[in-house]
Amino acid sequence: MTTQTLIRTSGVLAVAGGMLIAIDKVLPDSFVVSTLGLCAALFGLWLLTAIFLLQRSEAGLLGDIGYALNSAGLALMVGVSFVFNYAFPHMDEVARSATFSGTSGAMLQGSYVIYTVGVIVFGAAIIKARRFPAGAAILYIVGFAGGFVRFVLSLPQTVDTIASVVAAAGIIWLGAALWSQGSRARAAQT
Repeated sequence: MTTQTLIRTSGVLAVAGGMLIAIDKVLPDSFVVSTLGLCAALFGLWLLTAIFLLQRSEAGLLGDIGYALNSAGLALMVGVSFVFNYAFPHMDEVARSATFSGTSGAMLQGSYVIYTVGVIVFGAAIIKARRFPAGAAILYIVGFAGGFVRFVLSLPQTVDTIASVVAAAGIIWLGAALWSQGSRARAAQT
């Protein structure tokens, strides 16, 4: 796969992932909807990698740290999402409560912190590098950090839904920008 193909494919997956995030948060919870949300997270790994590759010289160390934290945090959140969507429905209340205490509870909270810090640092690197729209990076940061604030402060589910739709808009915008950059690079080669 050429770099341009990776970039364009990542752009398409990011747009699809952004739409899947919005669907996951707006539609009633079901096996299918949860699976779409999990796919969105997996597509996000492609988005992060493509952006990192395109802006690594401009973003510098901030981009390196942001990419490492954001991709590690997103991978952890895939695991968390899997547990919440596929294991929890088959557990009784005592087992679910036990998951939030002790080591497993600390790991769940730590995963969320790593992911959120990664989103903020990588979003800042996107803004610093000036290769992608700053507005898209701001939506990305505000949306996912808003979800974290909702989690920490135990705010209503509506706050998480709004934050997720904001983040989804940022991801769609970043995906469209990726597609555009990949298409321009391909056209320049021909």
